[in-house]
Amino acid sequence: MGYDIFDVFGFLSELDGADKQTLKEHSVIKKMSKGQLMLGDNSRCAGIPFVLSGSIRLFRTSEGGKDITIYKVEAGELCVLAAVCSFANLEYDFTAEASEDSVLSVLSVESFNHLIKQSLVFREFVFSSIADKLIMALNAIEFLNFDSIESRLKNYLGTAADEKNVVAATHEAIAKDIGSSREVVSRKLKELENQGVLELQRGKIKINEVL
Repeated sequence: MGYDIFDVFGFLSELDGADKQTLKEHSVIKKMSKGQLMLGDNSRCAGIPFVLSGSIRLFRTSEGGKDITIYKVEAGELCVLAAVCSFANLEYDFTAEASEDSVLSVLSVESFNHLIKQSLVFREFVFSSIADKLIMALNAIEFLNFDSIESRLKNYLGTAADEKNVVAATHEAIAKDIGSSREVVSRKLKELENQGVLELQRGKIKINEVL
């Protein structure tokens, strides 16, 4: 199967011919299997990932060993932390995990910075993406600091449920996304199941009531 960044990121069709060529020549396709990690090592950013398919979770691990999700990058989005580290020349020490089988187009730092300077449409997309993720991060901080575990869990389940009211996620994955531990999440889920709010099934959760 072929992957074309221009098909996923429609705004790129507005680039001029030279900038389109720069993008084509200085991007490489990277495939990540579900659960595969891409580690930041406190070095300068090596490239800016644009997600063509799948989903990537960016997180940091606390000294106590608990993973805290910063945000997710879905198809049609770029990793804004890599972008910021690129044009600000900062070290990149976040870890990315493929939430599902994913395909990325990784643009070189030099070409990314060139396009930021040369193309208004490219610059507007990047800055808009940064603003969106910043708002998400601020909401996440408020969420972690002020909401109870049960409230955070219900909010997560309500957002993650599909059209059949099923959430396909392990207790461990949920814990990482809401900044808790697997043990606490499992206990709270069991309490909600006993209340008839949901049903726990292998690898998924069926929601019975509006959360």
